[in-house]
Amino acid sequence: MSSNEVGSKNTIELDYPKPTDYLSEDEKHFLQNTNSLANLIQDESRKQKDFFQLSLNDILKNWSNNTQAILIDLTKDVDINQTIKGTNNFYEFITTITGQIWQICTKDYRIIYFGMTLIFISIMMYFIGISK
Repeated sequence: MSSNEVGSKNTIELDYPKPTDYLSEDEKHFLQNTNSLANLIQDESRKQKDFFQLSLNDILKNWSNNTQAILIDLTKDVDINQTIKGTNNFYEFITTITGQIWQICTKDYRIIYFGMTLIFISIMMYFIGISK
């Protein structure tokens, strides 16, 4: 091995100052916390996006949690009385309410679980219809 190759014993290692050498301890601690929080958020977002890799138990838990969140948001955010007072006609009222409901149902991957709920309701209605 010649003395010019990388990794040879004769190479000169220069000690350049690291960017964190100029930071105070509070700033270093803040950067470490921010980095760990960013890693946690990235891990959580990966877990949410892998719907097809979830077990059936996880899908049912997520369906239950998202259905509860949808119902809570519907009761909190959709104020029918206020919408009636703020609209002039029936068409405007329906489009406003429908837009609010659609916005709630499509937030944070809820649309998948909302679709599952609609399919479940339609199957139940079908069984009720054929049992007459």
